[in-house]
Amino acid sequence: MASCPVLQREPLFQAGAHTYRIPALLYLPGRKTLLAFAEKRVSKRDEHALLIVLRRGDHDASTQQVQVRRGAVCHP
Repeated sequence: MASCPVLQREPLFQAGAHTYRIPALLYLPGRKTLLAFAEKRVSKRDEHALLIVLRRGDHDASTQQVQVRRGAVCHP
């Protein structure tokens, strides 16, 4: 079984006008890609859920770093 990389903490979803809740991470070792999902909400209340949002990162095995793709949050 392949070992998972040790990752540094980095904020992926910044609260501002919206709240991001229920985060999930998925590492795809064959593609060396990390996917971070969260629920975008108008407030912390469950009934205010708007979308599921996604950020992607690429894992560099030589440096054990993940480069997060910046820019707009994807809305799958």
